[in-house]
Amino acid sequence: MRVCMFCTVCSFLISRAVQDQQLANFFYWYVTVEREDKVHGTMYTKVLTDFLKRLEAVRWDQAYVMMGHCS
Repeated sequence: MRVCMFCTVCSFLISRAVQDQQLANFFYWYVTVEREDKVHGTMYTKVLTDFLKRLEAVRWDQAYVMMGHCS
């Protein structure tokens, strides 16, 4: 099975962005603007969707820990 290099890079960038608020902000706006691209806009829409799902999951995990449900 061949792994898409672009998918690997996107996964790496998303994993980094969800750990840092400033990077998440820059990443969000970069991808949002790139969605306007006529050729690659669909790809960036998928990247943004994946990023927002991961960001939401991380925030829920953090909230759960902060409420004292995990040690």
